Amino acid sequence: MKVTFYGKNINLRENTKLDVQKKLSRLDKYFSQDVEAKVTLSQEGTSMRAEITIPIPGSGTILRADQHDENLLDAVDACVAGLVSQIRKYKTKLEKKRYASESIRFSAIEDVPKEEVAQDEHDIARVKELEVMPMSPEEAIDQMELLGHDFFLFLNMETESICCVYRRKAGNYGMLVPKR
Repeated sequence: MKVTFYGKNINLRENTKLDVQKKLSRLDKYFSQDVEAKVTLSQEGTSMRAEITIPIPGSGTILRADQHDENLLDAVDACVAGLVSQIRKYKTKLEKKRYASESIRFSAIEDVPKEEVAQDEHDIARVKELEVMPMSPEEAIDQMELLGHDFFLFLNMETESICCVYRRKAGNYGMLVPKR
């Protein structure tokens, strides 16, 4: 697995990168060599944050874990544990994806107990139709705030595409724009 490091509000030293890479080596048995992991390490106040993103080539699947801890390496450990859990949980779904089998070594993944699988099945409890109104992203944010929601779906007047604005953990806003 190839690892790319990004640092925010932190100076990444070589020994830190080596320690993180050593912890990520636990994931090597699950992936082929061409899979690239993106590791973002940052300091937020007194806590450290680790975010690991692994896009599976050709399948459109992205595995992601994000953890905060006082110690950077503990946050990385928690991320790795979360990724292993995701891989186990979605093994059968990933196997069905067309190109995932070239990037993931399914023989290394142990099966999840049947009772745990039954709990994790998705059940759509409600379907809601909504009218999407043409507006600017700024108007969509205002509407989202008025409704007290964390996200808002709207028809972008400028691009004439369905978009979604959302409130980020950092307190600012993000916008999802469909890509064809």
